[in-house]
Amino acid sequence: MNRGFSVHELLISLTVMGVVFGLTTHFALQQTRVFRYVDEVGRQRSQLEQITEIVRNVLVNVSPSTGELLVAQDSALEVRATIGTAFVCSGQPGRVVVPAPGASAGAISSAFLRSPAPGDRVSALFSDSTGATWLHLQVSSWPIPEGLCSVNPQIQATWSISTLEPTSLPPGTPLRFTRPLRLSLYRSSDNRWYLGAKDWNGEGGHFNGIQPVAGPLLGHEDDARSGLRFEFRDSQGEMIGAPVDGARVASVIVVARVSADSMTAVVRLTNAP
Repeated sequence: MNRGFSVHELLISLTVMGVVFGLTTHFALQQTRVFRYVDEVGRQRSQLEQITEIVRNVLVNVSPSTGELLVAQDSALEVRATIGTAFVCSGQPGRVVVPAPGASAGAISSAFLRSPAPGDRVSALFSDSTGATWLHLQVSSWPIPEGLCSVNPQIQATWSISTLEPTSLPPGTPLRFTRPLRLSLYRSSDNRWYLGAKDWNGEGGHFNGIQPVAGPLLGHEDDARSGLRFEFRDSQGEMIGAPVDGARVASVIVVARVSADSMTAVVRLTNAP
């Protein structure tokens, strides 16, 4: 005859099983918290990397010695950002003809992130025995489609762009088109802080509304605890105090902070004195 469990044995078994299940649940919750923490840390580090990379990409082609670093503050930068490069096909006083993007099936003859617009600056590079220098002109019209490029018949389409200055640029001159861009730490409508960007409206003569590009970050503070902080150094590595002379800046230290985590990047600028 099979013997069953007594009440005491059942109670002991249920107690042991309860302890085992309790311990299992406890460790499972701990593991879940660990995974959430690791995921949150990874997400924050990804945000910080994104922010420092955005600032690096904006600054990498900025030349302070030619006035392209317009504003340098602890939590805001304003620069002339590159929107396109090309060379002169032909030029007349107050007008320049350049290859249109994608006009050549071979080597790239022009590249534009955005089409030139009134108010943009076009810089022409001249080189001679004394060195290289930039001539700066202001774009006064939207591009107008033209025909072949006189210095390279393989280029089937060109743009004609007018400038305010009655300057004639020789064929083959390298050109660089720039437009003001502002990066800053700002508080959004959701009451959180982000890295925001404003692009320039040349026709209206003002910046467009700010748009969040990365974040959220910690809020603005007047010390190292700020969610985004810029520090500026000269060619000797010395810190430049406020108000910052943009022409002296040789490198920018970017510090982005999310909660207690932070990331620092150093961006060295071109043609710095």
